[in-house]
Amino acid sequence: MTDESLVPEWIMREKRDIEREENSRREFARMNAEAMLAMERKAPIFWKSLKDKLYITVESLPIIGLNGSFSSPLGPNHVRVEVSKVSHFPSVANSDLHFDGNEVRCTGLNIGAYQIRILASTDGDLSASVVGQPFKAMNPDQTAEFIMKKMVDYVKRSTVTALS
Repeated sequence: MTDESLVPEWIMREKRDIEREENSRREFARMNAEAMLAMERKAPIFWKSLKDKLYITVESLPIIGLNGSFSSPLGPNHVRVEVSKVSHFPSVANSDLHFDGNEVRCTGLNIGAYQIRILASTDGDLSASVVGQPFKAMNPDQTAEFIMKKMVDYVKRSTVTALS
């Protein structure tokens, strides 16, 4: 049929709906591709910033009466962070962090294992979120705090328990 004036209105609405859906799918695919490119470019920058924040935090632990260490024994994509308290009843927790491009796998002594996924928003900004927990977008500062608080809380708790 070539004369559109003869086509029922509801058919024309269906055609417009189909075109809108196709345009939405194309736009979503474009935005998804842009987010993936941003992830590839920016995830290593996020990781470096996270490592810097962890290092600064470890260096600051004596302020709250704790000790710590920071090392990269297996190369730039691996970090080991340790928190300890020397006393009559010493306590220690550590975490090994492995960066693999879009997530950080964390395993450690006395804190368990968990994953932090690095996510790209449609505008290209990166954030992190802990897998298996309610979504909470975290920047490198907040991610470092999350990692360190698990260890600090354990050391403080176990020191208090040992003294009780």
